[in-house]
Amino acid sequence: ERIQIKWGCVAADTLIKMSDGSCQRASEIQIGEVVATDHGHSIVRNIYKGTEKTIVHLETMDGHMLRGTHEHPVKTGRGYMPMKEINAAALICTENGNSQVKYIYEIGYGDAMYSFDLRILRHALRWHLGRRFCNAEWFGMQSKHRWPKRKERLAEGDV
Repeated sequence: ERIQIKWGCVAADTLIKMSDGSCQRASEIQIGEVVATDHGHSIVRNIYKGTEKTIVHLETMDGHMLRGTHEHPVKTGRGYMPMKEINAAALICTENGNSQVKYIYEIGYGDAMYSFDLRILRHALRWHLGRRFCNAEWFGMQSKHRWPKRKERLAEGDV
């Protein structure tokens, strides 16, 4: 089963949980690698890269941090929400349960953001997400939207 996420990206230095339990920066992930998601292991089929002038910085009370686009879906105590709709009262899904938002604000960025086209590997064991709060959870967000033309689609050899 193929999962595509709508344009809702993470910053280049965002740590993504890999299927072996390690974490890797979003900018270092390559086509063919396997990541851990809330749907199990998923293979990276393609990588989409674009730039954003501003992004949202979110930090929880227990120290988890995420920088993503305004539309980047985050799993909260009330379900998935775009980062732009999260406020200081929200509970964010983390490896240790729910954690209160400590800071959430817009920052200037102007650098590369990454989104991934994934296919679930049904035969693989399910993994729990680790060290970062559900950074891989957004992979499970399904969308029928087309990728914006202003974003650069990387060919397999370009990654």
